[in-house]
Amino acid sequence: MKLKHIPLLGFLQIALFCQISAYSQSIVFAKKFTETGEGIDKRNIWYADSSESRVAIIYNNGKETINAHRLVAEIKGPNDSIQKFILKVGSNKNWVADYFEMKQVGRYAVLVLDEKGNVLSTANLYLRGQEVKQKIKREERIVKLEDSPKPQVVPNLKKDESEPVAVAETKTSESNPEDKKEDNTVYEVANAELTLQFEQCNLVFCEAYKDGKTQNPGTTFKLNGNGKYVELVLTNDKGFGTDLLLVDVWKKKEEDTNFNDHFDSKEVKIDKKQATVVFHYSFRKPGEYKISIFTKDNVWITSGYVTIIK
Repeated sequence: MKLKHIPLLGFLQIALFCQISAYSQSIVFAKKFTETGEGIDKRNIWYADSSESRVAIIYNNGKETINAHRLVAEIKGPNDSIQKFILKVGSNKNWVADYFEMKQVGRYAVLVLDEKGNVLSTANLYLRGQEVKQKIKREERIVKLEDSPKPQVVPNLKKDESEPVAVAETKTSESNPEDKKEDNTVYEVANAELTLQFEQCNLVFCEAYKDGKTQNPGTTFKLNGNGKYVELVLTNDKGFGTDLLLVDVWKKKEEDTNFNDHFDSKEVKIDKKQATVVFHYSFRKPGEYKISIFTKDNVWITSGYVTIIK
């Protein structure tokens, strides 16, 4: 029996087809879904109140019809709790969806499997505390009141006094006493001890960080051929009291005035006693971004704003 010779190009085409097919399957989260499986108000981050703890899980099989009567959703929540439920597939459908109730703040790892237990797709879902939502709204309102945030020197960073580090001031606004009054009210709602621990926290964006010094700090950076690699330097004299930071990246849409488009999330492992944390983020597209940082218990630490230009 002779084996049929397949050119190298043929193998590459087959491999590319398989790779595209694998990545065409996806999970999205939304407030609700339409009769055609389209998500309404799609995002990965939700807030712990009565209107947002219920979320739609939508699995899309790409262009291929789902060849099964049902799939299985497996959700690993906070404290390693695991829930499973059946997703009933409609006739000749390439998608399936159902609603899920989140009862604890934290991260939920969502898997969709076929009946044999093969994983078809995975995605992460986050439920933040309601006080976090209030703090972010307050923070955005305060930033709008400041036409031009003044440069602020970051404590505990070795740097030349002639080079002030520009920081987006997001904690309080001296120009509006009412905002400061609301700020104290929010702290009473949130975990007061942890929140006040981060009152003096600062976040700086720079191109590099060496020997305790920021190099080319700023809030506007230019893309190069492979995107823009930006270092984030987070400092707090009292340490952070957590071994894990949750980082949310939001992007402002051209037609919008707020940062409503959740762009990305990442986790940063740290030592609880660290006073300075340095990590990086690679921006691939121009635009205005907001970086919000939380403890692993979803306590808001601070946020910073950065603009990426071509």
